[in-house]
Amino acid sequence: TVTVNSSTVCAGASATVTATPGSGAASDYTYAWTVPSGVTAPGSISTFTTTTAGTYSVIITSKVGSCVSSIAIGHVTVNALPTVTVNNATVCAGTTATVTATPGSGLASDYTYTWTVPGAAPAPGNVSTFTTTTAGTYSVVIRNKVTNCVSTSSSGTVSFNANPSLTSSLTITPKCSNAPINYTATSSAGTTFTWTRATVVGISPTGVSGSGAAIAETLINTTLEP
Repeated sequence: TVTVNSSTVCAGASATVTATPGSGAASDYTYAWTVPSGVTAPGSISTFTTTTAGTYSVIITSKVGSCVSSIAIGHVTVNALPTVTVNNATVCAGTTATVTATPGSGLASDYTYTWTVPGAAPAPGNVSTFTTTTAGTYSVVIRNKVTNCVSTSSSGTVSFNANPSLTSSLTITPKCSNAPINYTATSSAGTTFTWTRATVVGISPTGVSGSGAAIAETLINTTLEP
């Protein structure tokens, strides 16, 4: 008699297939294997490795007496490696960026997470998503809780854009009533502007808001006060 083990491995790893005679030493027998299509026949050996899933069967023959066993079958299962992606995030300085690992299949809770983060950032622990205020590269590997197969590393980058600052003066030269007021806001390249003028009692027109760097208004004092 003979038995053949079944084996489960992760993709890229080798499974060991072994025929175990019911009595005597492995060397007391010859081995005739039937293997999945595409797999090289291992020859007359009791054990070998494979990276191919499928059914492996064997018949052994006693070297003394030439008695032949019935067939024994084992199965090799190859579990796929999980895949994962990490987002890139670009936010403004002073805010937080969200970093998220997204598995290629299943739920986030089906996996454990091992992060590598920039030196100044605290380790987030076994979580799929977290926030950070540190720029740099964030990498993760995930492990399937059922198969224990581990993904290759995936990375995302966090960047922080500097906040713009107004370079034009905030002080406008006083004007007489009904005189045009012109102001041009300036800042770093690529900046857009929105502005608001509050309502002041006795000044017409009332408060207003707008957009663009150029502001042109004519204000009228409707009171007797200068």
